[in-house]
Parts: sequence; structure tokens; C-alpha cells
Amino acid sequence: RKKPVSSATSQSDGKGSISAEQIHELRAYLSKIDVGQADSPDEVKINQALVVSGGEGTSYMGEWIVNSGATHHMTGNPKLFHDYKLSSGKERVSLVDGSFTSVAGKGSLSLLNNFLVHDALHVPHLPLSLLSVSKITKELKCELIFSEKRCVLQDLVTRKKIGINLVSDGLYRLPIRVVTALMSAVSRTEKKEEECRQLFLFWHERLGHLPFGILKHLFPELCSNLNISMLSCDVCQFAKHVRASYPISNSRSNKAFSLVHSDVWGPSGIHSRGGFQYFITFIDDYSRCTFVYLLKDRSEVPHIIETFILLVENQYGNSVKTFRSDNAREYMCLIVEELFRKRGIVHETSCSYTPPQNGVAERKNRQLLNVTRAILFQRNLPKYYWGDAILTSVYLINRMPSRVLKGRTPYSMLPESSQHFHLPPRVFGCVCFIHNHSPNVKKLDPKSIKGIFLGYSSTQKGYKCLDPTTGRLHITKDVTFLD
Repeated sequence: RKKPVSSATSQSDGKGSISAEQIHELRAYLSKIDVGQADSPDEVKINQALVVSGGEGTSYMGEWIVNSGATHHMTGNPKLFHDYKLSSGKERVSLVDGSFTSVAGKGSLSLLNNFLVHDALHVPHLPLSLLSVSKITKELKCELIFSEKRCVLQDLVTRKKIGINLVSDGLYRLPIRVVTALMSAVSRTEKKEEECRQLFLFWHERLGHLPFGILKHLFPELCSNLNISMLSCDVCQFAKHVRASYPISNSRSNKAFSLVHSDVWGPSGIHSRGGFQYFITFIDDYSRCTFVYLLKDRSEVPHIIETFILLVENQYGNSVKTFRSDNAREYMCLIVEELFRKRGIVHETSCSYTPPQNGVAERKNRQLLNVTRAILFQRNLPKYYWGDAILTSVYLINRMPSRVLKGRTPYSMLPESSQHFHLPPRVFGCVCFIHNHSPNVKKLDPKSIKGIFLGYSSTQKGYKCLDPTTGRLHITKDVTFLD
């Protein structure tokens, strides 16, 4: 055991002496060595805080001081803790002057009004609150950037500024009032961004999971506070995920219906609500407007082609000059070839096993199926509604801006095209309440029928709504939607 030094000693020549303050520091240093060399089960745990307490009258209790020499977050204010556990009495904090102070307890506390840090130490009479650099960078997943006048806490993932420490009296201090104002401003901004994001995704859903870029073109003011590259839609990933894209050609014919692309899709494997298993598409090369017909069998293709050609002639005053398809048997049959020969239509076909040569129709089928899957998945609808979903998809796609058309819609490119939407768009598959027009409704009977929205009528100005109980399809405008 070392003997304590009781008084200052003088050298025989009187040229040097040890002051009382130096003796005090020496005692503290020896005490520290004794503790560090202790080998008993009751070993005292030493935490470190490389700080010098402020001068007389200096108080930093309302602030956090960034400290790279602190092993833990420390504060002398017990009111800051959310949960608190008393210390075992064996923990102490070593200060830079060699002295020790005891740890009363530890727990979790809220930092920056938003982030929770753990295992912070309560050190009574500590004149300041210390923010451990090693702890905060690990717990908050952030980095600290020091400059001459401030220190910035920055999130490693989002790169957002979590807090700003200002230099004062040589210390990087984080005043509580500054933190509160900073976090309140960030909270208001993030709340506004969240509202815009929710509204943006709502219209994304309502318009058949329209690509974000096109939706931004439709709602520029809504996107002024949004970074759409940071948005994602799980439904789109499930519905539209692809291995590789077809090469896109921006070349188009110079007149509506002078060139028409066509393809047959199916069988679906699941009969639709009307018993259909196939659909055939006709795409006008000039306007990129798409026409879809549901089929029960491939043998209906010749009749549908003739119906489409008559539609073009009677409704749009044009005639089909070139018809492009693959080599499927339904396109190469004698009935179709005779129809084209009589009307002077050139039939172009792709080479065998070369679908990119019929790329416009192939890509359109992919787009249709992407939107169809999305609107089915969004409301968890049974697959046998795929026929209604396909017709709704083509209705929406024809009325949405196209990159090939430089922002114009296919429908607007057609001759004598009228208003895009006769009715406001609704979310496919949503619950709706159909007004009951039955003359048998009594005064105390329900005035509406609960149904499912299944699309838009092509011949009437009304919504298609299905009563799942009776299977009856209502086409009406007197309907309330819960979308």
C-alpha cells in the first residue's frame, strides 16, 4: 500500500517544490491506478468523459455538448429519462482532471424530440449534458460533419440533417430551443410531403396504376414537393415486373388507320365472367389508340376483324390500308385472306418466331396485362374478373398521355374525338352503392344495392356495377363509390 503524501517536500537546494494542487492530482491519479489494477469480483467499472467543467457561473444544463471523448451519453438532469434504472454503485466516471464522480443510474432518453438513445448515464452534479460521438453515430446511423462554426448530424441513408450544433465558447452545443424549432419545421415539411405522397398514390391507383412520370405530367402542382424517384408501388412490381423490354420505335404512320397492328392473346386458363378466354387487340399506328374485343374461341377472329374494319369506315371515315400481325392460323386462314383481298388491304406478317417484328402489338398486350393485373391485385379481386379489367385498362390507357405521342393521348389523335371522360374515373373493383330503381321498392326498403365497380360502358353514359348477390350487371350513373 502506498503511503499518502501529507505535505509538500522541498529539495535541499530550495530551488523546487510540489504545490498542494499537484499533490491533489497525484492522489487522484494513484487512486485511478489502484482501481484499474483491482482484480476482485467487485471490480469498479470506469466510464470516461474527457471534459473540463465550466468556470464559475457557467451552466450548460439546457444544452447537449458533442463530445468525442465521452464513452456514453451523460446528463445531470434525471427528468430527461424515459425509463430509469438505479446504478449498482460500482460505476464511476473519470474526468479529464483525474477526479471521479459516481453514476446514479442509467436509462433511455429522447434526443432531438424524435430519436431515442439508450444506456445514457445519470451523473448527479454534472454541469452539462454530453453527447457521445461514438454512441450517437452508431445508434442514429448518422455521421457528424465538423466545421469552424457548426457541427451537422446527417442521416447516412436519407442524407437529411438531423440536427445542427453551433460553436460557442469552444464547444459544439445543441440548444434545446434550437432543436425544438428545427424538428418542428422538419415535421411540418414532412407532413405536407406525406399528404402529397398519399394523394399522388391515390390517383395512381384510381387511374389504373399509371406510370409515375405520366402522372407527374397530369398533376405538376401535386408533384412540386415530391421526388417521384423515391416513390414505389408494390402492386406495380407484382403486376409489371419484366425481364427485358422490347426496343421502342417512335416512327408512326401519317394518317389514322392506314396501318393497324393486331394480336390475339390467350387462352387465359380461367374463364372470365362472360365465359371468355381470349382477347384480340387492334392498334392504330398513327394514334396508338387500342381497340379490344373479348373472344370465347379463336374461330371468332375473322368475324371480329371484319367488324373492326366496318367500325373504322363508319365511325371514323377512314379505311384500313395495311394490316400487320403474326403468323397465327386465325390470321392466315382463307376467310381473312379473302376479306383483305376484296378490300385491297395489304396483310403484313412477322417472320416465324420473331415477335419483335410485331412489336407494337406485343408491347401493347404487355401494357394491357400490366394494368389489368395491377387493378385486380389492388382490390384482391378473383381472376375471373379479368375480362372486365382488360376493358377498363384499355379505356384508361387510351385516355392517358403517351410518350410516343409526345404527351398527347391516343384518344385525342382520332378523327372527331370527343370528351375524354364522359364520367369521372373510379378505382376498379371498389365497393359501390347502386340506386335501386325497381318499382317494387317499398318506402321502408333499402334505397341502394351494394355492388362492385367493374368499369365503364361503351354504349351508355354510365358505370358498370355488379350486384354480387344476384349476378346482375347494372349500368347507371346513380351510384356512390367507396374508393
